[in-house]
Amino acid sequence: MHLKTIFKTDKIHLRPFEEHELPKVKVYLNNYDFIGTRGLPWDIPDLLPLSEKQIGQIISKWAETKNELHLAIILNETGEIIGHVEYDWGWDAFSPGMNIIISPNHRKRGYGSTVLKLLLAFVFNYSSAHSISCWVPEWNILGCKFLEKHFFKDCGQLRRAGIFEGKFFDYCIYNILKHEWKKNYTGGLS
Repeated sequence: MHLKTIFKTDKIHLRPFEEHELPKVKVYLNNYDFIGTRGLPWDIPDLLPLSEKQIGQIISKWAETKNELHLAIILNETGEIIGHVEYDWGWDAFSPGMNIIISPNHRKRGYGSTVLKLLLAFVFNYSSAHSISCWVPEWNILGCKFLEKHFFKDCGQLRRAGIFEGKFFDYCIYNILKHEWKKNYTGGLS
């Protein structure tokens, strides 16, 4: 199955970021309400606006990383970038990690749920993964509730893992096992 077919619905599609999209990506990533939850590479501060040069470096880094997949979430109707996905199997192909980031002005419209279903189907049907994990800052209550709504289990915390607004925070670790995905998303089929 081709990537375009796997990651396409009637409302959205996922595809790699393109270098020529710097202005669109700059608008997307510099939304003030988004700062702190943008899912940037670890070595790039998530609390400051980004220049076009920094965004170009991020797109290049995402394109060049091995054992990771970074895709833009595109609204079919307008071509607008409304989010992005990171799927990382570098540390352990049997238990990869993922992040789904939706721009604040496009949340609560079902796009995150749609992307999650597409990504889980891809991971569990086309890779050796038996589980997939997400790490969410404890202050991101909506992110934690989103994962719980979609049958992810709370697996613990990485304590005092970062600083946000001058205070230490924990990362909440969630995962879903392949058999749980089959039960909840495919009725035990697949």
